[in-house]
Amino acid sequence: MEPLNESVRWCIVHDPGPPSEISEPVWNMALDSFNLDCVVRNRSVARMRLYQWSGPAITLGKFQDPGRSVNIELCRDQDIPIARRPTGGRGILHGSDLTVSLAISLETLGLNDSTSITDIYGSLSAALLAAFASVGLKAARGCCQRPDRGHSADCMATVSRADIVLASSGVKLLGAALLRRTGCVLLQCTIPANADSARWQRLQSAVFSGPAMCAPLAPIVSLRKLRAALVNEMRSRLGAPPELYELDRIAVQQVIDRSVEHQIAI
Repeated sequence: MEPLNESVRWCIVHDPGPPSEISEPVWNMALDSFNLDCVVRNRSVARMRLYQWSGPAITLGKFQDPGRSVNIELCRDQDIPIARRPTGGRGILHGSDLTVSLAISLETLGLNDSTSITDIYGSLSAALLAAFASVGLKAARGCCQRPDRGHSADCMATVSRADIVLASSGVKLLGAALLRRTGCVLLQCTIPANADSARWQRLQSAVFSGPAMCAPLAPIVSLRKLRAALVNEMRSRLGAPPELYELDRIAVQQVIDRSVEHQIAI
């Protein structure tokens, strides 16, 4: 495969973990926002993160109302922290998933400012579909679906064209949301692992408003293998191996400063 842009560099961002005063979801969202800031300033270096969670946590879409989307009392009682994503979409219960974020310029993708959101998703989805194929899952882009009853605040309860599904059944494999800014984009994805799936679905049903997710579970995937497949696919498409970016003291402080906009008090 020909690289998309021969002059591009890209890095995998090493996460030192949140300081004690910042919750894990707020830190993760602030760090993803920081990575987009960096790419806006220097479009020749894309930034990728692949991370997992130490326990249950919720991120809400940029425009979601916490009071109407989640069971605040339950989250408070079970000490489930909540944060606001920089991207839109619906709420996600993290903890058993692999989360992927990519900050990249449109130029690196071979696109430009006139490219539609649909076409941007299409370009980014190609790499995701190839990564799933390499771990033995034939996947496809989703099509818009509405729940049979009511509106759900849960990202995993519905499928959109931004998502990735199992081609044979339509079961959702990956939920995605996008933020576009100044010729660059931030893609945030969640890939459920379905660890202890029955317990996880009960919790998912309890924390979000609206109909519970009742779709069949996606196949269990080795997140280690999928992580490697995603990195290999990026390497192939960008034509270069990743560099490792370590946050220095100044960068950590910039992420901390960014965290305020992602906090949701419960």
